[in-house]
Amino acid sequence: MTAHRSRSRARARDAILLFLVLAGSACATGTSGAPDGDGTGGAGPGSGTGGAAATGAGGAAPSGVGGATLSGAGGAARAGTGGASTGAGGVTRLGTGGAAGGASGAAGAIMRGANPTEATASTAGPYHVMRYSSGIVDSPSYGDYDVDYPADATPPFAGVAVIPGFIEGRSAVGNWGPFLASHGFVVITIDPNTNLDVPSTRATALWAAVGSLKDENTRAGSPLVGKMDVTRFAVMGHSMGGGGTLEATNTHSAELKAAVPLAPWDTTAAFGLITAPTLIFAGEKDTVAPPAQHAMAFYNGIPASTTKAYAEVTGGDHYAADDPTTSATVALLGLSWLKVHVEGDTRYRPFIKTRPDLSQFLTAP
Repeated sequence: MTAHRSRSRARARDAILLFLVLAGSACATGTSGAPDGDGTGGAGPGSGTGGAAATGAGGAAPSGVGGATLSGAGGAARAGTGGASTGAGGVTRLGTGGAAGGASGAAGAIMRGANPTEATASTAGPYHVMRYSSGIVDSPSYGDYDVDYPADATPPFAGVAVIPGFIEGRSAVGNWGPFLASHGFVVITIDPNTNLDVPSTRATALWAAVGSLKDENTRAGSPLVGKMDVTRFAVMGHSMGGGGTLEATNTHSAELKAAVPLAPWDTTAAFGLITAPTLIFAGEKDTVAPPAQHAMAFYNGIPASTTKAYAEVTGGDHYAADDPTTSATVALLGLSWLKVHVEGDTRYRPFIKTRPDLSQFLTAP
């Protein structure tokens, strides 16, 4: 409880600081006129050069960089995978420890392990997570990074690029990487070049990070050589990073499978070119990016013909969706959206629905 209060006070302090930084500047104009208030928010120490600050999925802390080991489900690494087989419709079924592949998915789908349940899809997955923070063909468009991947899962792997919000380091959203990797994704979580970068700059950084993951499929010495499915990528970001997520998707929808903005903040709601399935998280009590002026406006700005969802956390603040290890609903919806739309695993589709702790849940078409 004390840690929670300290975190809340830190975030309130950062929101006030951000207001002072942006007050009177052009950056604060647009959709609501409200500044973006992302702070490091007590989510762990700020990410330094080559540093790793995020706690691992299952409650274990990652042990640094350069191939560092992170815990798998519940802190325990599970034994190897059960191999891959191709079934009807081109579905690739990837067993875990000999588990059955379960029901069929969409044509060309990647399906892993036994049939999921709400419990297994809202906690750390079965795979042992490894991390490296150097060696990739990185880009001048972003700063330091962590790549989390499932060491004992059977390829191919889909990729997700994640970026934090204003005045945040990557540790603020750092638990998404190990969580998603424990379920079979490769995740690159990046720092912006400066923590003052605006959404459009963060959009460029996210797209560059997607390119870096693609390059890992062919880079000599990469642990992911020949293991990436270079047609399956998604982007995710918090606050101004969520605005960047929407802007990147508006520009690159044809090359993305999904997008997950987390309490997004931006000065535009012009997202009429988004065709990639997009799940927007919001906090009901968010005073930094009030949903009516930001998340809901962005949802409405996406064409009605595009597969989209809006999930508003009851009583949630600006940080309601930045950590899947603190909200089973956020974890379940976020993972299920990526499983269905990036991997094509339709077994997760029934989990994409309203929950008791959501004040609003909308879908289209």
